[in-house]
Amino acid sequence: MRYNAIVVGLGKIGLVFDIKSRPEHILTHTKAYLKNRKFRLIAGVDIDPIPRKLFKKFSKREAYKNINEFHGHNKIKIDVVSLCTPESVRVSEMQNIVKLNPKLVVIEKPIAMNIKEAAKIMGLAKKHAIKIFVNYIRRVDPFFTGLKKIIESKQYGHVLAININYSGGLYKNASHFIDLMLYYFGRPLKILCLSRSKRVTNDVDASFILAYLDFDIHFQNISDRSYSIGEIDIFFERSRITILDFGADARIFIPQKDPIFKGFSVLKQVRLNVKPQLSRYQHNVVKHLLKVLQNKENPVSDAKSATETLIICKKIENGQLIR
Repeated sequence: MRYNAIVVGLGKIGLVFDIKSRPEHILTHTKAYLKNRKFRLIAGVDIDPIPRKLFKKFSKREAYKNINEFHGHNKIKIDVVSLCTPESVRVSEMQNIVKLNPKLVVIEKPIAMNIKEAAKIMGLAKKHAIKIFVNYIRRVDPFFTGLKKIIESKQYGHVLAININYSGGLYKNASHFIDLMLYYFGRPLKILCLSRSKRVTNDVDASFILAYLDFDIHFQNISDRSYSIGEIDIFFERSRITILDFGADARIFIPQKDPIFKGFSVLKQVRLNVKPQLSRYQHNVVKHLLKVLQNKENPVSDAKSATETLIICKKIENGQLIR
């Protein structure tokens, strides 16, 4: 069985990142559906005629200015909709999407502008029996799911501390790492906002701490004027795992006897068995979507978990201390 899909919002994540990407890279919803034989990409939707033209050239599919226009020209059953529009129109777009009666809607992060709008989206999904997957991509990357198993099994002992360096805004980039930490460790006991400032995009630059029972997670905002950065450094009792370039690279270090200073141990890099797949992240997402549609798995990043992430971001934006 093949599942019919449409992409609503033909910007960077919907289409543009793959216009000139390498053949083996799968960075967008459009290319991911095109490359998976279990899906049939039916059309694209965007209010702007320029991305519609790009979509038609890239995919050889038709593109429409809105969902109502698509629905007026097509009576084909749609199984999954990728919603890649700006957060400001997520609720109104969701209100139109339910008319198509899809089984699953994929929503780009964050799920909405605020908690009230997130609740509206969840209410619409529940009313129309639609499953939601929010596109926090690392929850379906084999490296990051494997890291979760390492943490839970205590293969390298307990977590001692985590440092995260990021740039590009709290909602745009840091939310990915916040969501990943919630995936690994659940809700923090305390949140301490150290600094925050508004970006011209209405996003927020913030440095903050997520405090858990036995360790803290320090988020340090770095200016993105010259470059972008996304790093996670996890210190275990018997290992250190470092993730670089937003997840494009990862390294593992194991204690070994110091060759110079007797009686001490130092960390030495060893071979990593499973590498992150950032260059094909949307491929892994679509593989997971297939299992959700086949009722083999539940969405690993659903509306509820994405709202939890949004709540944390809002608390940080407001400079609140949570105990």
